[in-house]
Formats: sequence, structure tokens, C-alpha cells
Amino acid sequence: MSSYQGWWERIIKRGEGIKTNEETQHMKYFKRSFLVILSVIAFLLIWYATNRLSSDSVAVKTYKVQPMSILPAGDNAYLKVGGFNIAHARGSKYGATNWQNQSIEAQQEQLDLIAQQLREEGSDVIVLNEIDFRARWSLDINQAEYIAKKAGYQYVAEQRNIDISVPFYDFKFGNAILSKHKISDCEHVKYPRHSRWEGYLAGNHDGLLCVINAPSNQVAVLAVHLEHRSETARMDSARQINKLSKEYNFPFLAIGDFNSTPIEFYGSKVTNAGKNTLTYLLNEAGFRNAAGIVNSVAHYTFPSENPDRVIDWILAKGNARFINSEIVKSNISDHFMIVSVLEI
Repeated sequence: MSSYQGWWERIIKRGEGIKTNEETQHMKYFKRSFLVILSVIAFLLIWYATNRLSSDSVAVKTYKVQPMSILPAGDNAYLKVGGFNIAHARGSKYGATNWQNQSIEAQQEQLDLIAQQLREEGSDVIVLNEIDFRARWSLDINQAEYIAKKAGYQYVAEQRNIDISVPFYDFKFGNAILSKHKISDCEHVKYPRHSRWEGYLAGNHDGLLCVINAPSNQVAVLAVHLEHRSETARMDSARQINKLSKEYNFPFLAIGDFNSTPIEFYGSKVTNAGKNTLTYLLNEAGFRNAAGIVNSVAHYTFPSENPDRVIDWILAKGNARFINSEIVKSNISDHFMIVSVLEI
């Protein structure tokens, strides 16, 4: 049979709906491949969905660690507190990728610098923003636990803003509170969502509220990291913060990256109704900040390489009086650390 005749017979068989062995094998291979791909996709979706459905139940975690050496206790009449957005320990370059320190040595070196600064400042309580609890870009190191051990803090509370998981890749990060004193009664503070679907699919900029059992008094500490994309979302969160503060008959502190600055400061934003988050908290909600903070480069906290605004704050309500405050300038993060001593 000539090659021409064989070709012609295959054409006729196709026309008659008769498949060749070669075509049958190709079809079987295609079906198997398609089923394998569907199975993999289904497995990934089930893994991801299971993690998201359980994320609320594991959003907050408290535990005690054994530090390399415990920070010495301070004066019982005073409480030294701090706030530091550590930017996932990626360094000081604003806008840098979280994936740049891709070795255990590089990660630990950066975390050691953060821990050293915290240890030198010796705050009783420190709020950390943008901290990873298990994230592939930081090689799955629990940064809160690592820093606490190195800096000398026994008590740790974690709260996940983002909680995503697929096989071999986790992205779990948010806020942490490290304390010399025992932490109790922690809760996940859910702020109004900037994006409903983003909240369902990944998480939201939420808060962590804990009671610190200081020697002279209990203190409520709220770890704050507000939404950076919308002043409206920040204002909605601020109203919730004000409402929460009224539930306590002892000092209430809101500490962290508010992503907002008062209306008269450089870089301030307002809602469509003309409202500003920090102005509302200070003027209407009754919070106080450290005296003397003005719109000047000496008080700017962000970005650290060329600071032009103050968006990191320690705010107090109730029986707490600011004694002194400090901005700790360094090249560890794209934010500067803030510290205050309060009489409680």
C-alpha cells in the first residue's frame, strides 16, 4: 500500500467516525492529563479553603518563651512602651520586596538587629507590626518568637492579619505584642473591611487587644496597624477603637502604625466628609499623645531613609500620663521605632 493510500484511508475512517489506534491513545492521554490537572487544582483549592475557613479560630495566639536572658524589671510606677513596624524584616528600603533575604543567615542577621534594638530600649511592652509568623518569603521563621527570645521578652501574643496557605507556601503575618509582664484576655479586633472579597480571600488589617498585668496596674494595649489605602477605612476603624476604649476602667493604650497623621501635618488625608483619623482620635475621642510632637522632621517616623511624615503613634486614654517619648532612628526598617514612658 502506498503512503498516499494509507493517508487516504485514515481520512475516510475519520469521516466515518472511526478512530485510529494512534488517535485513541492520544485521547486517553489527554483525558488522564486533564483529570490529573483537575485533581491537583481541587486539592489546592480544598487546602486553601480549609485554611481560610479556620483562620478566625486561630487568628490570635498567646504563649510564653524562655528568652536567652530576661530583660530587667523597671520602676513599678512607670510603664515603658514602644511600637515598631518591622516591615517583615526586609530592611530599610521603602518599597523593597519581602523576598530579598533568601537565606537563613540573612534573615537571622536582620532579626538579630531588631532584637538588639528592642533589648537596648528595654520597653516593658512592645507592639510589632508587619511581623511574620510563618511566611515563605522569610523562610517560615516565626519572627515574633525569635525576636522575643533574643530581646528578652517572656510573653508573646500574635494576631494574623493575613492568613493564606497552599502546599509548601504559607503567608501568615500581622501584629504582635511582646511583654515583660504576663499577657491575658487577648482578643481579635475586627475592623470594617476595605474590600469584602479581599477579607474573605486573604484577610484584613485588624487589631490585637490584650490586657497587660503590670505590677502597679492593669493596662489594655491595642496593637494598631490600620489600612494604608483608605482614610475612610481608617476612620471606621478609629470609631471602633474609641468604642473599645470605653469598655475599660484602667489605662487604654493604642500603639502602632496608624497610616494617618493629623489634618494639620504633612501627608494628612481626609474622608469625603472631611474627617481625619488622628484628628478624630485626639480631638473627639479623647486620646492623648506625647506632648511636643509637631509637624517637623524631628518627629517623622516614615520612611526611614527620607522621613517626611509621622504615622506611628502611641496614644493613651484613662489614668496614664506621658513622662517622656522618643523616636529611635535606625536603618533596620522603613519605619522608626517609637517609645514612651507613662505613669500608670
